[in-house]
Amino acid sequence: EKQLIKLTNKVTGVCFGSKKLARGRLTQKSYHAHPERWQKDWVAARYGKMTISGRKDAKSGNFVFHYQPETHTLTFKTIDQCVIRLADVVFPYGQDHVNRAIQTQMNLKDKKKYGKPIGWSLEDHGDYYIVKCLINVPPAPYLNTSTSTGMVGVDLNVNHIAIANVNAIGQCVDAFTLPFNLEGKTSGQVTKIIEAEVIALVDYAVKHHKPLAIERLDTTRSKVSRPYGNRKANRRMSQFAYQKMTLAIKSRAEKMGVAVYVVNPAYTSQIGKMKYMKRLGVSIHMAAAYVIARRAMGFKEILPPMEATENLTIFLM
Repeated sequence: EKQLIKLTNKVTGVCFGSKKLARGRLTQKSYHAHPERWQKDWVAARYGKMTISGRKDAKSGNFVFHYQPETHTLTFKTIDQCVIRLADVVFPYGQDHVNRAIQTQMNLKDKKKYGKPIGWSLEDHGDYYIVKCLINVPPAPYLNTSTSTGMVGVDLNVNHIAIANVNAIGQCVDAFTLPFNLEGKTSGQVTKIIEAEVIALVDYAVKHHKPLAIERLDTTRSKVSRPYGNRKANRRMSQFAYQKMTLAIKSRAEKMGVAVYVVNPAYTSQIGKMKYMKRLGVSIHMAAAYVIARRAMGFKEILPPMEATENLTIFLM
C-alpha cells in the first residue's frame, strides 16, 4: 500500500547516465578540473549500450536485428533507416542455441501463435563491441542425477575453483583448478568472469557424464572469518560473492541437464588436508573438493582424533 501511495503522489525521477556520474560531477576533483572528461564518460554511459526487445511475430524474432546463422552476419536498421552489417558475429557459448532459436522462428508459419521473441543487446566498449542474443533456453529434458559413474566435486575459493573428478568407487582420477582474478573488478565484470568459469566447470561435468557436488556455504563465517583472517582477504571475499557463484552453477547445470548435490561443508578442508593432500599430491582446495564429492556419494569421512585435538588447541591459542 505504501508503494502504491508513493507511485500515486510522488513524481518519479529518471537519471540518464547513472547516478554515480551525476554525483561525481559535483564531488570528484578530476571532473571539476576537466569538465570534458565528465562529458565523455556521460556520453559513453548514456549511449554506450542498446537493447532491443524481440517480437514473436517478426520473421527472425526481431524487427530491428536480423541474424544469418549460415554467414554469422548481424544486420540492424537505425532510426534514419541506415542498415549496418556486422560480420563474423560468433558466440563462443550458446551458438547452437542461437542458431536453433532463429531457424525455428524463421520456419514457423503461424508466428503470432507459436513464435518466440529474440532480443539483441549491443555494447560499445571503445576498442570493441559486445553483442548479446537474448533468447529463452529451456532446461534439458533429462537431468543426470546418477552417481554410478562418479561425481565431480567443487570447492569454491577467493581466486579459483578447485575441482576433483571422482570415479564410482570413490577414487580421484583427476584434479585441477580454474583460476580467476576478481580484485578491483566491477560487479558486472565479476559476473562475467564467474559465468565464464562456471560454463567451463559444467561443460567438464557434461563431458564426463557426472553430476556436480558443492558445499553449502556460510559466507559470513566459514569462508570469511576463519580461513582468511585479515581485512584485505575479507574485503576480497565480500567481492567474491559466493551466492552469485552457487546460483550461476545451479542455473547453468539445470540448462545442461546436470544435477547439483549440496553437502554439509563441515571439516571438508581439514579432512582433505590431513588424509588426502599429501597422498594425492594436490592442493588443500583440490583435496577439499575430493572430500565434497565423496561425501555427496555417501562415503563417510572422519577427522582423526589426535589431529583434531591439535588443531583445536592451536585455534584457541
